[in-house]
Amino acid sequence: MTVSVPQIPNEIAAGAQVTFTQDVAKSTSEGGNSNRKEMRKIIRNYTVTISPEYSDEMQAIIESTSVARYPVAIMDPLLFSIVNEPAVIQPGGATAKIVKTFQPSTGTVSRQKRILLPVPATLSVLINGVAATSGAATLADYGILNLSPTLDPDTDLVEVTCQFYTPCCGLDAPSATAFGRVGSAVQYQFTSMRFEEIFEAEFVELTS
Repeated sequence: MTVSVPQIPNEIAAGAQVTFTQDVAKSTSEGGNSNRKEMRKIIRNYTVTISPEYSDEMQAIIESTSVARYPVAIMDPLLFSIVNEPAVIQPGGATAKIVKTFQPSTGTVSRQKRILLPVPATLSVLINGVAATSGAATLADYGILNLSPTLDPDTDLVEVTCQFYTPCCGLDAPSATAFGRVGSAVQYQFTSMRFEEIFEAEFVELTS
């Protein structure tokens, strides 16, 4: 069982423009030291154009969610799947969090990104290199795997393959333009709509 939110149609998401928004404070000193401080991790913004055939669905999403308030899900065209990605086994070994780890081929920096909306039908799990048996790793809300029996975070390995959605909220007031009628049906289109990725704590708060 996993949390469910309205989904931006994949056909729309496939053409999204993705902007990586950073929040870094700089206070340059006389000596040239900028004292850079990251206020939060990078947030992805999505700009999408809604073709007329999806306008009714988008209107329903907007009206039902007040899209700046309640999350929707988008399949990021640049990052929508992981393959044999190590999950993070939690202390006690009863659960593991699904993540994507970014590790450049050079240097030592790395960062993990939580996967909060995996697609259950695409999920497969390996435990210590062997396909998980029924009940050994079950999917719960917010990209959490329940493990049975418990595993050792230090010696065991859980690897996950799946597709996933990214939770986000609307940034601007949606705007649509009507351009004609076909019989009694109004033809209209939303032009550019922007959505902003939200992190785990806010997503859980808004949906629990």
